[in-house]
Amino acid sequence: MGYDNYWTDQATGEVYSVNMLDYMEELGREIYSYGPVQNYSASLSGGSQDSQYFFGGTYTRETGSLSHNWVRKLNVRTNFDTQISDNFSVALNMGYTNNRDRSAMDGYSGITEGIEFGSARHMPEHRCRLNPAAGCETQIGFPPQSHPARERSQSDHTQLNRFTGGLTFNFEAFGWLTTRLTTGVDYTGELNDWSREYQTNDSTVTALGANGRKGFRNEARYTHFLTTTDFSSTADWALTSNLSSSTSFGLQYYTRNNSFLSASGQQFAGPGLSTITSTAITGVPQNNNVSNNTLGSYVQETLAWQDRLFLTGAVRVDNNSAFGDQIDLVTYPKASLSWVMDEEGWFEDGAPSWLSALRLRGAWGQSGEQPAAFSALRTWAPVTGPGGAGVTPNTVGNPDLAPEVGVETEVGLDAELFDSRFGLEFSYYHKLTKGAILSRDLPPSIGFTGNQFVNAGKIVNDGFELSLNANLIEGSALRWDVGFNLSNNSAEILQLSGEPGDTTIIFNSWQSMEHRVGHAPFSWFGRDVVSANWDASGNAIDVMCRDTADGTTPCFDASGNTIAPRVDLGRAIPPWEWSFSTDISIGANLRFHALVTSMQGHKRFDNTERQRCRLYRVCRENSYPEEWIGGDFEMKATIQSSDQIIDAWVNDVSFIRLKEVSMSYDLPERLSFGTSRAVLQVAAQNVLTLSDWTAGDPETMYTTGGRYFMAQNNIPLPTQIVASIRVNF
Repeated sequence: MGYDNYWTDQATGEVYSVNMLDYMEELGREIYSYGPVQNYSASLSGGSQDSQYFFGGTYTRETGSLSHNWVRKLNVRTNFDTQISDNFSVALNMGYTNNRDRSAMDGYSGITEGIEFGSARHMPEHRCRLNPAAGCETQIGFPPQSHPARERSQSDHTQLNRFTGGLTFNFEAFGWLTTRLTTGVDYTGELNDWSREYQTNDSTVTALGANGRKGFRNEARYTHFLTTTDFSSTADWALTSNLSSSTSFGLQYYTRNNSFLSASGQQFAGPGLSTITSTAITGVPQNNNVSNNTLGSYVQETLAWQDRLFLTGAVRVDNNSAFGDQIDLVTYPKASLSWVMDEEGWFEDGAPSWLSALRLRGAWGQSGEQPAAFSALRTWAPVTGPGGAGVTPNTVGNPDLAPEVGVETEVGLDAELFDSRFGLEFSYYHKLTKGAILSRDLPPSIGFTGNQFVNAGKIVNDGFELSLNANLIEGSALRWDVGFNLSNNSAEILQLSGEPGDTTIIFNSWQSMEHRVGHAPFSWFGRDVVSANWDASGNAIDVMCRDTADGTTPCFDASGNTIAPRVDLGRAIPPWEWSFSTDISIGANLRFHALVTSMQGHKRFDNTERQRCRLYRVCRENSYPEEWIGGDFEMKATIQSSDQIIDAWVNDVSFIRLKEVSMSYDLPERLSFGTSRAVLQVAAQNVLTLSDWTAGDPETMYTTGGRYFMAQNNIPLPTQIVASIRVNF
């Protein structure tokens, strides 16, 4: 996204403007470009009645909207199934993924930041006049930290190798007992490499500076190893002619091991060097290893009355190594009831003619979210003292730490209408999360500093999910199907620590977000500017803010300090989501598909606009202050407050997006070149977005560094157009 940025030459008072995207295009050096996407896949399957096999592979080669941003991905998968005897079978599956990519510098110091904050002050004719240093002519409008040469000289590579494998044994006995044993492994090895070689290019050297030109290398290696063992046994039998029973028992054991090793170095001695050991300044290596194990068991009973009324009850018991040592086992019960009404004898005569089928269902149950590894343990950090190596307190731990427990009730129905041409699914749910795991500050008097994880919060979620599907036209020449999905979630924090007066957790940059009792989690809080007047210089005066009773109060005192209360500015997680799809088939060969998605009712922090107008001061009003008068007083008051007010930066990010359109055509037999089937397809993704949000893409956001749910120099989702052919032999 390009911005018209303004700069006032203080020496002459003249205002200059530049749009960096247009400016670079005029120079013949476009920033964004079309990136080709290639995808190749092949599979082979076959076998006999007792044994089947499958081999498949996919290779993807993709270049992003920045030419140095690319992905290469290989996937291979194979399955074998064999029936050893009438009651015993074995299935084997294996998969391998090799992924290599070079990512763009999304966020700080990337090209996108330069596009948004570029200034005429950095154009050669002004840069060399104001600061006639060597290389001033290479700046071409970009701030030094986000010059394109800076990003293109840096390599941000990720290499990933992943193997998954599983073995399943199925055994049937006595005609009513089935037993299954599944074991599997999942191994991932990942290498992240951030590096810059010693630079000799003049423009890059100017952008990086004397030490930055000498380069660096950072490497981080991760390994993730998971194992799963799952045993289950089910007994099915008829208790009476109308009542049948299905009793299940199972054991599950999961292990997870994550390890991390990193090293870094800065300033190579000269060109051609690339290893960390050849840098002048090496960092402190880091290494850790985290293991987590879960042992679970369950028993479940399902009773079926005449295959139309189903009652299920179950209990699950878990133990996890992250629980505190005072927690042995955690129990999660559940129950459900389902009634297939259209199976009743009276339904055909008693139900309305437009109702083809109806099923009612309800469920109640508990589920848990385990703590992070080591949350319950007291840990110590190594230190060097006068007598040698020692330890110092690190984290206090919590021996009573238990998992979060969610208690959920759900009711719903599934219906078919008008001779099954229309389908309806509806669910309503109510979930209370108890013992939500939160972090609280520790008093220094206990000998530990930092935070402690505790089971504190209570959060309630209410919502519904609605799905409608319709076959509008059904014929040999034309078929038209549509689908609509709608969901709503209303969340509220009922309790935090439970201690008197503990009703708020403030976090995120500029204390912009809170967990506050009586409000949704991840809500924006700040001063809400509602009115202001103007002085002759274009400054906002007599600024009024909303108070907690929805009245008004002065935002500032006479000294300019913010005195208005922090109020709810909106939630970061969308309460409403919907999607609409349509599929049209013409004849037996031609099909069209379209998908529209939407999120509504949420807000995001526009840190891009904050930096443009308050820090870099390249907004138009910064150079033409008289244009503020009678204009956006909320924006002006926000800028004047030096981040005491964030109102103008928290804006609605609702959107409607044409997510995908496609056309596929089955080649007729005379054109399929002897294959059993050949399909041509053309598809486009992220075609069109409707939104009042102006800071790039409404679905992309900053998610690290404590700046969650913020827009900050993010590269938008690209529009992709893909043509493919699929052939079956």
